[in-house]
Amino acid sequence: TVHGELTSQQSDGWSTLANTASSRIYLKQANAKIERLLERLAEPISVMATEAGVSYPHEYLAFAWKLLMENQIHDSITGCSLDEVHREMEARFEKVEQTTMAIIQSAARKITEQIATNDAGIPITVFHAGGVEATRTVELELETDAIHFSEMHFELIPDELAKLPEQSFRMETSNGEEIPVVVEPLGIHFNYDLPERKFRDSYFARKYKLTFTVEHLPAVGYQTIYAHPVAVSDDEKELTGDLQLENQYLKVEIAPNGTYSILDKETAVEVAGLGAYEDVGDIGNEYMFKETGDNLRINTFNSKPEIRVLREDKLGKTIEIKHEIEIPVSASATFAEEKRRLVWHPDRTSHRSDNRTTFKITTELTLNKHDKQLTVRVKLDNQVDDHRLRVLLPTGKQTETHQAGSVFEVVTRANKQVEEWTNPANDNRKQGFVTSGNIVVASLDLPEYEVSDQGDRLELTLLRAVSEIGDWGDFPAYEAECHREITAEFHVFLTDESSVNVPAQVNALLTPTFAIQHPSSSKEKILAETKDFAKWKVADGLVFSAFKLAKDNQPIIRFYQTGSEPKLLNTVNLWRKSTILEEKAGDAKNQFTVKPNEIITLKGV
Repeated sequence: TVHGELTSQQSDGWSTLANTASSRIYLKQANAKIERLLERLAEPISVMATEAGVSYPHEYLAFAWKLLMENQIHDSITGCSLDEVHREMEARFEKVEQTTMAIIQSAARKITEQIATNDAGIPITVFHAGGVEATRTVELELETDAIHFSEMHFELIPDELAKLPEQSFRMETSNGEEIPVVVEPLGIHFNYDLPERKFRDSYFARKYKLTFTVEHLPAVGYQTIYAHPVAVSDDEKELTGDLQLENQYLKVEIAPNGTYSILDKETAVEVAGLGAYEDVGDIGNEYMFKETGDNLRINTFNSKPEIRVLREDKLGKTIEIKHEIEIPVSASATFAEEKRRLVWHPDRTSHRSDNRTTFKITTELTLNKHDKQLTVRVKLDNQVDDHRLRVLLPTGKQTETHQAGSVFEVVTRANKQVEEWTNPANDNRKQGFVTSGNIVVASLDLPEYEVSDQGDRLELTLLRAVSEIGDWGDFPAYEAECHREITAEFHVFLTDESSVNVPAQVNALLTPTFAIQHPSSSKEKILAETKDFAKWKVADGLVFSAFKLAKDNQPIIRFYQTGSEPKLLNTVNLWRKSTILEEKAGDAKNQFTVKPNEIITLKGV
């Protein structure tokens, strides 16, 4: 009898296929990004656009989802097939991302064409669908002073624009409250519009990158703000060189070896020694990790990295940490013979090569003024074979169990494995987050982790480089060595175990925003500057999942329940409890009881 997850945990641990979660990590990153774009931008913004008279793009969304799902089958998203298969996946990801962004941009443009704005400033609308009100840092490329080819010969336009004085921007809400912004001039660029039934309308314009913080973004909706051109000032903040990060919620201090501590000022919880890296040899395959026989592990505990302030401005601060470690270039020569003879991966004993190379790890720690979490971005250029890189994160306390996000649920897992488990590794999969002790680690696209038996250390896999499928045969897959630049991002925040709504917090944190500069339009302005479509109230433990239209154009909202007791979902409008197939079922009402682990789908009346 198996209790709990059906992931072969009650076995010897050598055939669980757990490490497909880290094979070809670049595929997991592309998949997570596009899923979130579809769920949290394309579908919700398309619903919002129906208020502007735009038809919901059922066929285009279905095409995008089906194309994405071609990458999600069996040995595809798991990254455990031939190189040719996964090369095709990358082209498919590119297609579906372009399709999804076209859906988002088209719907957002149609909405902004009809938003009633004031006459002062350049209107910008920010879309958000995280399920809870949010404060987010947003980036936008803004264009000004466009000169179209119909107005002047195109060869003369760049010089004409270059004559204009430098400018910056002040940003405000619709109520006149100032929004902090950082402005980066990007120069003069070519662009074009695509009018209906006309050839492209080309122009040159001055372009600026605006980075700004928007507070009180609607749970599911949009907010319009304004950029006002102003003269360039000299009040930019100089870098202080102070190697710590601090805002009203957190204080982060960096040690000389590149590890860091986080203090939560609200709860007084502090965890130190976070962020060391460990590189180990891997003579396994795309399915399973197997450490080299010499157990040679190289870490950064005694490292002396270069640490500097990379950015410090009115929004927040980023500190850069550059490690350089000497690691073997591959497994030893005997590994090729073990693969040729089809030695079963648990029985392999090859060591790491004596030849070494410099492996660079660049870490960026970012804490903006409104952040309750530390954002960690790790940049790698991997040209090394047969190894695995992890970031090591102490949890602040010992535990017997930990929790992780899974498929529409949160699972509790024992740290120690069963008696029959003989694999030295105890790797697990997650969706969204994992929490143990006093830390929560949130990321969409880093699915593999391991928690120590005592629960006092969490290890997050950033890269695993292997060279074969390992499917009872000699099937080389050299591109699984991942010789490419990889950027991995995750968030760390602390908990005192009184935080019962971690899944909803993580869900909102990992939701992307989309900002768009309003196009010029003669359409009637019938839409409000700001609107929240989330006409519901949920209890802690309920996590927002979807806002879309069913095939019959009735609205659909979906939540899932992660608590241990029934929870109430209250709505302003009447809804019917539906099924995952989005058929009408049940009586129309505005209060629903959601059972633990239930996925609830509501359909508009």
